Amino acid sequence: LSDIFQICLDEYSAYEDCPDPSVCDGGEPNSKNLLLAFGLTILAGLATAIGALIPFIPCIQRSDTKYLGAALGLAAGVMLYVSFTEIFDESKFHFCCVTRKHYDLLAASSFFVGIIVTVFLDALVKLLMKLDCG
Repeated sequence: LSDIFQICLDEYSAYEDCPDPSVCDGGEPNSKNLLLAFGLTILAGLATAIGALIPFIPCIQRSDTKYLGAALGLAAGVMLYVSFTEIFDESKFHFCCVTRKHYDLLAASSFFVGIIVTVFLDALVKLLMKLDCG
């Protein structure tokens, strides 16, 4: 597989449409992108910490789980957003190395195919659990 990928890199070394041609050439990643990735990761971690601290605020009753659910939902949403946007951009860069046209369409379709596979696997697990448990 690496030989095929290397052939693609050698064949298509110059991309005008590619968002970051250094990825296709095997160059070093941009330090600005690296700092952005670490910054977004730190923000996601801080959102998790803030969400975890909300139950300890004295004015919120401990028996009311509505606030806890909202805080955990917010923290999970921020982490998912950061993860998906970083992975999606990275996949566009790598699809750009393989094909000059429609690399963004390939990345988006791969994302949605992944969602469909996940839903299918979830339904399969529920079916198997139902069969196993009676």
